[in-house]
Amino acid sequence: MQCQLSISVLLFQVSYILAKHCYLFYDVNPGEGFNLRRDVYLRVAALNNILNCTLVLPPWDHLYHWQSNSLNFQGKLPWSKFFDLKQLGRYTKLVEFESFVQEETKSSEGLLIDVILHLQHPTDLNGSFEEKANLVKCKKLKKYWKEDDATYGGPFWSYENVFAKKLKCLEILGGPRVLKPVLQNLIESKSNRLIFLDRAETLLHDQFGQTDYWRGRRSMRFSTHLIDIANEFRKTFLKSSDEEDGTKLPLDWRVESKLDTYSRGGPYIAAHLRRKDFLSARKSQIPSLEKTAETLSLLAKKNNLSKVFIASDASDIEIEEIMGHMPEDLEIFTFRPSLPTKGKILDGGVAIVDQIICACAKYFIGSYESTFSFRIQEEREIRQLHPDSTFNRFCGDQELNCQQPTRWKIVF
Repeated sequence: MQCQLSISVLLFQVSYILAKHCYLFYDVNPGEGFNLRRDVYLRVAALNNILNCTLVLPPWDHLYHWQSNSLNFQGKLPWSKFFDLKQLGRYTKLVEFESFVQEETKSSEGLLIDVILHLQHPTDLNGSFEEKANLVKCKKLKKYWKEDDATYGGPFWSYENVFAKKLKCLEILGGPRVLKPVLQNLIESKSNRLIFLDRAETLLHDQFGQTDYWRGRRSMRFSTHLIDIANEFRKTFLKSSDEEDGTKLPLDWRVESKLDTYSRGGPYIAAHLRRKDFLSARKSQIPSLEKTAETLSLLAKKNNLSKVFIASDASDIEIEEIMGHMPEDLEIFTFRPSLPTKGKILDGGVAIVDQIICACAKYFIGSYESTFSFRIQEEREIRQLHPDSTFNRFCGDQELNCQQPTRWKIVF
């Protein structure tokens, strides 16, 4: 009888612990792009680690830059479409949103989040930078509304069956360390298990560029099927492979360490040329097509290379114009997948394949203040190519000796 009682008490304790375990959801301003969202993930993952919660990965909603007319709505996408979940899970405890709903809630009525915490910048900075995190009265937020049962409805990644019990607003200036006490109080004193951080891009890094930042960054390995596509392209068109170029990564990011020498990189120049909205937003820092061709030709000659790979949102007509300004002995390549392949990997997958190819080149040049270029520079640091071959950018036509990117070097 005593044994049965002990087992019952143990089962009750286990059930209680599971019931109290916290799950952290988040979302980002809809206008933010794919590559900034990857950086926001690192901030929230670091927060998740110090809270000891489980991070529920937000589905990828349709983003502004995913504009292919040949594809249908690109939303409600799982992270496994683009990233290796096993590797991500070696940095922080996590679960896909759909898996959480199916396996954890066991409910056909949808998901009821305990509290929305809407993050916003402080209004009383007065030119000073003082870390703070204060709950404030919510001003009218049009994106959320009261349902008949007093719960809150909202966009919630385009899902119609997700609601929240409470809505709170928090002015914050700082990173996970500053936010931790507020969330701990919500979790411990208010029995809030499911917490949703809205406008998570407001959260800053605690340790940008330091060891833990790079641990999280190294864990962001791409999905195997995207790596395979990029490697096949490199092999077929650029005579490049990880084995020959010294860019092969270990199967587990946790065993990576500093190399004695820099990696060689593949026998080609790689360039990321940002166009479209940057032609107005960064007009003086974006080169003309003729200046782009001139820069790439000089780099190829300087590095004794005859192949150039271009990743760009430029139109095919613009790419052809660049090619028309370049010497005939230079081979120019872009990644343009077949419609069936594009239908499988989508615009996000195309961007990642572009980044992998750029990350493995002997020399890379990017675009001014582009997060797409930043992510490539980080991938090259992880592969330990020489910084001189990584932290470079195009100059505008009127810029002489323009300032090159800050060198955020990897730390192990």
